[in-house]
Amino acid sequence: MAKTERLFIRIAPELKKQLQEMAKAENRNLSNFIESILIKKIEEKSQE
Repeated sequence: MAKTERLFIRIAPELKKQLQEMAKAENRNLSNFIESILIKKIEEKSQE
């Protein structure tokens, strides 16, 4: 397994709640869900 780094961010409580609900709908934990969003965005940008 690859080593991971920690990233600490502050977000509005409502945004966190929305992200948690979206993660739950995809049967993911919050960290995994946010990581998948970031990877998708990076892949989109690299194809531009």
